[in-house]
Amino acid sequence: MIEIEQAEAQLSELDLLTSMFPGEDELIVNDQLALAELKDCIEKRTMEGRSSKVYFTINMNLDVSEEAMEVHITLMIC
Repeated sequence: MIEIEQAEAQLSELDLLTSMFPGEDELIVNDQLALAELKDCIEKRTMEGRSSKVYFTINMNLDVSEEAMEVHITLMIC
């Protein structure tokens, strides 16, 4: 059951990130199938059938003094 609780926490974290980065290209889930598998596992209350991990990218444009900087961060939800 701990795996399911971890999966629920991961999905909640992704929801939080979505609210923190609401712009169209700010938060990108790199593999929608992996996200669908995670949601399906939570719904079925089993981690069987999950074949991939959710990777996401955060894109930020930072205005630093007179220059602009783009930052791209790619992370994985275990």
